[in-house]
Amino acid sequence: MKNADKAFVTVPAAVHTLNILRLLARAPESIGVTSIARAVGVSPSSCYNLLKTLCAQGVAEFDQDDKSYRLGTGVNDLVRQGGLDPAQALLRPRLLAMAAQYRFASGLWRVSATGRLVLLDFADSELAMRIHMSVGQRLPVYIGAMGRCVAAYAGVPADELAAALGTLRWARAPAPERYMREVSRARRQGWAVDDGDFMRGICTVASPVLDAVDGVRYCIANTFFQGEYDTEGIARIGAATAQCAREASSSLFPRADSGVSARAARSRAF
Repeated sequence: MKNADKAFVTVPAAVHTLNILRLLARAPESIGVTSIARAVGVSPSSCYNLLKTLCAQGVAEFDQDDKSYRLGTGVNDLVRQGGLDPAQALLRPRLLAMAAQYRFASGLWRVSATGRLVLLDFADSELAMRIHMSVGQRLPVYIGAMGRCVAAYAGVPADELAAALGTLRWARAPAPERYMREVSRARRQGWAVDDGDFMRGICTVASPVLDAVDGVRYCIANTFFQGEYDTEGIARIGAATAQCAREASSSLFPRADSGVSARAARSRAF
């Protein structure tokens, strides 16, 4: 029993590798090797070798244009193959189908227990100019179109929600009054839109995947460049996204009583 405390050995290279992956997952854009080395606490040469290894394994990607790194799609493959989340297996074909039909980026996000939105799966557009996001990326829970969906069912008082909005980083912060109107609209129609508020030049349409008591467990978010779709086109995308989310809710979280109990749960959400 003397060696019981030594059962777990810390290997510095493994720790540094995991820290690099965590950093890439959190980063909103690709990062250069010098910045990664400084953040992780390793020498640039060691960091470079670790990054080259991660790229060779497909869990990191190198951008030749600006000599920077981002999380690779190999992470997504590991998660899918591991079967860690049932929503991924269910919705992966739908994400691919929507991305192909509408030529946008389609993502599945989980609402984590720590109050963050975490990207679980992602389907790219086939366009030459397209939006890319890294699996594992995290966002504040009330940001963007997904944030409006979460807020619609959170039951948070308006003053608390307004205070939370003030702490978020927006490209163009929405006035609390407008945000609240859009939250109410998201609840009525089943989808929300962020048209350049969160990121300049980017439009996102999202719908919540609800559990059996109308808690938001996931969000489906479709992202494209501003101006690609007019108001009617965005409405069509919203309706399709909401339909996909409702079907996922029914499959993942079947309700014992779809009548009185569901209505009672919705009333408790306010």
